[in-house]
Amino acid sequence: MRDRRLVLILSCFVLLLVSATAARAGVRSFALWGGKYDAFETTNTTEVGAELRFDPWWSGEAPFRWSIVPAVGVMRTADDATFAHLGFRVELPLGDRFVLTPQFGAGYYDAGNDKDLGGHLQFRSGIEAAVRLNRQQRLGLLLYHLSNAGIESHNPGEESLVLQWTWTF
Repeated sequence: MRDRRLVLILSCFVLLLVSATAARAGVRSFALWGGKYDAFETTNTTEVGAELRFDPWWSGEAPFRWSIVPAVGVMRTADDATFAHLGFRVELPLGDRFVLTPQFGAGYYDAGNDKDLGGHLQFRSGIEAAVRLNRQQRLGLLLYHLSNAGIESHNPGEESLVLQWTWTF
């Protein structure tokens, strides 16, 4: 069982590296986060994660400078759950300093010793509110929901609340 988790973790990192290589200069930013997995339950645990964000698929013109950004990432909990995902973010600037970002993705989930979410295919939807610290960095609070969207008979879902730091290249 432990060997399987190690293979999963290494596979997730390989996925990140392959994605970055394939995109070449298309990687626009990198994010790291940490916070609470299953945040609103009494038996929550800690999670950490990382995400690569690529050049926008589509951007709005002034004065609405929003963009749709593809992303690939991985998260891990202190109780050995792992989730690797692909998705997109809709970045909505609110003035010069603030960014509101709804997001959606899907990916592979392994519960490890953590919460059984009813299957390996999981969907992630969330929203981030961030403040730009300077031209390259921003700090945000991300709330997201992870579940199998009812495609399995067991679908407890979970919510994560994390602090996220983003570095733009």
